[in-house]
Amino acid sequence: MRDFALKNAITFEKDFLKSFENIIFCELTRSFDEIFYTDKLDFYIPSENLGIICIPFLPPELILRRFSKILDHLKSLQIKNLTILTLGNEGAGKKDEIECEIIPFWEWALRQ
Repeated sequence: MRDFALKNAITFEKDFLKSFENIIFCELTRSFDEIFYTDKLDFYIPSENLGIICIPFLPPELILRRFSKILDHLKSLQIKNLTILTLGNEGAGKKDEIECEIIPFWEWALRQ
């Protein structure tokens, strides 16, 4: 875990994506002991066959296109569910028996 508050307080340089990922990581550590990452996934939880990607601002159509591009990677990890965390977008898709859910962070956090 890393606290970005100090850096944000003393510099003008902000990295929203890193802060967003850190918040999600902190939430995940409350529920899972083993959390990994790959070059295409922000978080990978093998015990749940779950992949998580943080894409705060893209529209659902572009997110689903990215989902299609990483299908082989998801299959190689035996991932059954991919969760895409956004700030406000929602959507869903399914390809090759892999479910993709696009969900706002606040809704996902309430499920945890």
